[in-house]
Amino acid sequence: MLKFIIGILLFISLSFANDISYNFHINNKTPYQNEAIFLDVNISQEEHSTVMLFKLNLKKSSAYDFHQIGFKENDKYHDLKHQYKYLVYPKQVGKVALEFEMIKSLTDDDKVAYAISGDRDNVKGLVKKDIVIDLKPLLLSVKALPKGVDLIGDYKLSYELDKTSTDAYDPVHLKVLLKGKGNISSLELLPKDEAYYLFTQAPKVKLLHHSKGTTVNAEWDYA
Repeated sequence: MLKFIIGILLFISLSFANDISYNFHINNKTPYQNEAIFLDVNISQEEHSTVMLFKLNLKKSSAYDFHQIGFKENDKYHDLKHQYKYLVYPKQVGKVALEFEMIKSLTDDDKVAYAISGDRDNVKGLVKKDIVIDLKPLLLSVKALPKGVDLIGDYKLSYELDKTSTDAYDPVHLKVLLKGKGNISSLELLPKDEAYYLFTQAPKVKLLHHSKGTTVNAEWDYA
Protein backbone atom coordinates (compact mmCIF):
# COMPACT_ATOMS: atom_id res chain seq x y z
CA MET A 1 0.00 0.00 0.00
CA LEU A 2 1.38 3.38 -0.97
CA LYS A 3 1.52 6.10 1.65
CA PHE A 4 1.85 9.79 0.85
CA ILE A 5 2.88 13.03 2.55
CA ILE A 6 1.41 16.42 1.69
CA GLY A 7 3.93 19.16 2.45
CA ILE A 8 3.34 22.31 4.52
CA LEU A 9 4.82 25.46 2.96
CA LEU A 10 7.23 27.86 4.70
CA PHE A 11 8.79 31.10 3.45
CA ILE A 12 12.47 32.09 3.70
CA SER A 13 14.33 34.83 1.82
CA LEU A 14 17.95 35.94 1.34
CA SER A 15 19.34 39.08 -0.29
CA PHE A 16 22.71 40.40 -1.49
CA ALA A 17 23.81 43.62 -3.21
CA ASN A 18 26.48 45.08 -5.53
CA ASP A 19 26.09 46.89 -8.86
CA ILE A 20 23.25 44.39 -9.14
CA SER A 21 20.91 43.18 -6.42
CA TYR A 22 19.45 39.72 -6.18
CA ASN A 23 17.28 37.88 -3.71
CA PHE A 24 16.10 34.33 -3.24
CA HIS A 25 12.73 33.22 -1.92
CA ILE A 26 12.37 29.52 -1.10
CA ASN A 27 9.27 28.00 0.44
CA ASN A 28 10.95 25.23 2.46
CA LYS A 29 14.59 24.64 3.50
CA THR A 30 13.89 21.36 5.35
CA PRO A 31 11.95 19.29 2.79
CA TYR A 32 11.53 15.55 2.62
CA GLN A 33 13.37 13.64 -0.07
CA ASN A 34 11.57 14.13 -3.42
CA GLU A 35 9.27 16.79 -1.96
CA ALA A 36 8.54 19.74 -4.25
CA ILE A 37 10.10 23.05 -3.24
CA PHE A 38 9.64 26.37 -5.02
CA LEU A 39 12.43 28.87 -5.58
CA ASP A 40 12.14 32.45 -6.85
CA VAL A 41 15.25 34.38 -7.93
CA ASN A 42 14.97 38.13 -8.61
CA ILE A 43 17.86 40.08 -10.17
CA SER A 44 17.89 43.86 -10.65
CA GLN A 45 20.37 46.29 -12.16
CA GLU A 46 21.44 48.93 -9.61
CA GLU A 47 24.26 50.64 -11.54
CA HIS A 48 22.43 52.50 -14.32
CA SER A 49 25.33 54.03 -16.24
CA THR A 50 25.79 50.98 -18.48
CA VAL A 51 23.77 48.37 -20.36
CA MET A 52 23.59 44.99 -18.61
CA LEU A 53 22.51 41.50 -19.62
CA PHE A 54 21.87 38.61 -17.21
CA LYS A 55 21.99 34.86 -17.65
CA LEU A 56 21.19 32.58 -14.71
CA ASN A 57 20.35 28.94 -14.07
CA LEU A 58 20.65 26.29 -11.42
CA LYS A 59 23.60 23.96 -11.90
CA LYS A 60 22.82 20.38 -12.84
CA SER A 61 23.42 18.02 -9.93
CA SER A 62 22.86 14.42 -8.90
CA ALA A 63 21.56 15.80 -5.57
CA TYR A 64 18.42 17.37 -7.04
CA ASP A 65 16.24 17.73 -10.11
CA PHE A 66 14.92 21.13 -11.18
CA HIS A 67 12.60 22.67 -13.75
CA GLN A 68 12.29 26.34 -14.68
CA ILE A 69 8.58 27.08 -14.48
CA GLY A 70 8.54 30.83 -14.95
CA PHE A 71 10.52 33.81 -16.27
CA LYS A 72 9.78 37.54 -16.53
CA GLU A 73 12.02 40.28 -17.88
CA ASN A 74 11.98 44.06 -17.82
CA ASP A 75 14.57 44.72 -20.52
CA LYS A 76 14.58 48.51 -20.33
CA TYR A 77 18.13 49.74 -21.02
CA HIS A 78 20.05 50.61 -17.86
CA ASP A 79 17.30 49.15 -15.65
CA LEU A 80 17.24 45.41 -16.33
CA LYS A 81 15.21 43.12 -14.08
CA HIS A 82 14.85 39.33 -14.27
CA GLN A 83 12.48 37.08 -12.33
CA TYR A 84 13.04 33.31 -12.39
CA LYS A 85 10.85 30.60 -10.90
CA TYR A 86 12.08 27.04 -10.29
CA LEU A 87 10.54 23.79 -9.15
CA VAL A 88 13.14 21.68 -7.31
CA TYR A 89 13.05 18.07 -6.09
CA PRO A 90 15.89 17.12 -3.67
CA LYS A 91 17.00 13.53 -4.32
CA GLN A 92 19.54 13.01 -1.54
CA VAL A 93 19.03 12.95 2.22
CA GLY A 94 21.14 15.30 4.35
CA LYS A 95 22.77 18.58 3.37
CA VAL A 96 22.03 19.55 -0.23
CA ALA A 97 23.43 22.72 -1.82
CA LEU A 98 21.48 24.39 -4.60
CA GLU A 99 24.21 25.91 -6.78
CA PHE A 100 23.85 28.58 -9.45
CA GLU A 101 25.49 29.61 -12.71
CA MET A 102 25.27 33.32 -13.47
CA ILE A 103 26.88 35.60 -16.05
CA LYS A 104 26.55 39.37 -16.02
CA SER A 105 27.35 41.02 -19.36
CA LEU A 106 28.30 44.71 -19.74
CA THR A 107 28.00 46.82 -22.87
CA ASP A 108 26.88 50.34 -23.84
CA ASP A 109 24.30 52.10 -25.98
CA ASP A 110 26.60 52.56 -28.99
CA LYS A 111 27.44 48.86 -29.15
CA VAL A 112 23.76 47.92 -28.81
CA ALA A 113 22.79 50.34 -31.60
CA TYR A 114 25.51 48.89 -33.86
CA ALA A 115 24.42 45.30 -33.15
CA ILE A 116 20.78 45.96 -34.07
CA SER A 117 21.61 48.02 -37.16
CA GLY A 118 22.16 44.93 -39.33
CA ASP A 119 19.51 43.04 -41.27
CA ARG A 120 18.90 39.33 -41.84
CA ASP A 121 21.79 39.15 -44.31
CA ASN A 122 24.16 41.24 -42.21
CA VAL A 123 23.85 40.09 -38.61
CA LYS A 124 26.17 42.02 -36.30
CA GLY A 125 27.30 40.56 -32.99
CA LEU A 126 26.95 42.51 -29.76
CA VAL A 127 30.33 43.42 -28.27
CA LYS A 128 30.12 42.89 -24.51
CA LYS A 129 32.16 41.91 -21.48
CA ASP A 130 31.03 38.72 -19.72
CA ILE A 131 31.60 38.45 -15.97
CA VAL A 132 30.96 35.27 -14.01
CA ILE A 133 29.06 36.01 -10.79
CA ASP A 134 29.73 33.69 -7.86
CA LEU A 135 26.42 33.26 -6.05
CA LYS A 136 26.42 31.65 -2.63
CA PRO A 137 24.64 28.25 -2.72
CA LEU A 138 21.35 27.79 -0.91
CA LEU A 139 21.60 24.99 1.64
CA LEU A 140 18.81 22.50 2.27
CA SER A 141 18.49 19.98 5.09
CA VAL A 142 16.67 17.12 3.39
CA LYS A 143 14.82 14.61 5.56
CA ALA A 144 14.39 10.92 4.78
CA LEU A 145 10.86 9.73 4.12
CA PRO A 146 9.20 8.20 7.18
CA LYS A 147 9.11 4.41 7.34
CA GLY A 148 6.32 3.03 5.20
CA VAL A 149 5.97 6.17 3.06
CA ASP A 150 6.72 5.77 -0.64
CA LEU A 151 5.79 9.11 -2.18
CA ILE A 152 5.09 12.72 -1.31
CA GLY A 153 2.10 14.31 -2.96
CA ASP A 154 -1.57 13.79 -3.65
CA TYR A 155 -2.47 10.81 -5.85
CA LYS A 156 -5.26 8.51 -6.92
CA LEU A 157 -4.27 4.89 -7.62
CA SER A 158 -6.51 2.50 -9.52
CA TYR A 159 -6.04 -0.85 -11.24
CA GLU A 160 -7.67 -3.34 -13.60
CA LEU A 161 -7.07 -7.07 -13.09
CA ASP A 162 -8.36 -9.56 -15.68
CA LYS A 163 -8.77 -12.39 -13.14
CA THR A 164 -8.55 -12.95 -9.39
CA SER A 165 -7.81 -16.70 -9.46
CA THR A 166 -5.61 -18.72 -11.80
CA ASP A 167 -3.49 -21.83 -12.18
CA ALA A 168 0.26 -21.82 -11.69
CA TYR A 169 2.11 -20.31 -14.68
CA ASP A 170 -1.14 -19.05 -16.19
CA PRO A 171 -0.61 -15.31 -16.85
CA VAL A 172 -2.60 -12.61 -15.09
CA HIS A 173 -2.82 -9.20 -16.75
CA LEU A 174 -2.70 -6.10 -14.57
CA LYS A 175 -3.06 -2.44 -15.56
CA VAL A 176 -2.23 0.21 -12.94
CA LEU A 177 -3.13 3.89 -13.25
CA LEU A 178 -1.68 6.65 -11.09
CA LYS A 179 -2.91 10.24 -11.33
CA GLY A 180 -2.16 13.20 -9.12
CA LYS A 181 0.47 15.75 -8.17
CA GLY A 182 4.03 14.96 -7.03
CA ASN A 183 7.30 13.33 -8.03
CA ILE A 184 7.21 9.62 -8.88
CA SER A 185 10.78 9.25 -10.21
CA SER A 186 11.79 7.00 -7.29
CA LEU A 187 8.63 4.88 -7.28
CA GLU A 188 9.02 1.09 -7.51
CA LEU A 189 5.45 0.03 -8.06
CA LEU A 190 5.80 -3.78 -8.07
CA PRO A 191 9.07 -5.12 -6.62
CA LYS A 192 10.50 -8.45 -7.74
CA ASP A 193 9.36 -11.45 -5.71
CA GLU A 194 10.06 -15.18 -5.81
CA ALA A 195 6.32 -15.87 -5.68
CA TYR A 196 5.78 -14.70 -9.26
CA TYR A 197 7.42 -13.88 -12.57
CA LEU A 198 6.88 -10.30 -13.60
CA PHE A 199 6.79 -9.15 -17.23
CA THR A 200 6.42 -5.45 -17.96
CA GLN A 201 7.41 -2.63 -20.28
CA ALA A 202 8.34 0.98 -19.67
CA PRO A 203 5.38 2.86 -18.14
CA LYS A 204 3.51 5.51 -20.08
CA VAL A 205 4.13 8.69 -18.11
CA LYS A 206 2.91 12.23 -18.79
CA LEU A 207 4.33 15.02 -16.61
CA LEU A 208 3.45 18.71 -16.48
CA HIS A 209 5.66 20.95 -14.33
CA HIS A 210 3.99 24.16 -13.10
CA SER A 211 3.75 26.63 -10.22
CA LYS A 212 1.95 24.14 -7.96
CA GLY A 213 4.22 21.15 -8.59
CA THR A 214 4.12 18.32 -11.12
CA THR A 215 0.91 16.85 -12.50
CA VAL A 216 1.33 13.12 -13.09
CA ASN A 217 -0.58 10.72 -15.32
CA ALA A 218 1.10 7.29 -15.40
CA GLU A 219 0.08 3.85 -16.65
CA TRP A 220 1.78 0.46 -16.10
CA ASP A 221 0.98 -2.83 -17.83
CA TYR A 222 2.05 -6.08 -16.20
CA ALA A 223 1.70 -9.80 -16.84
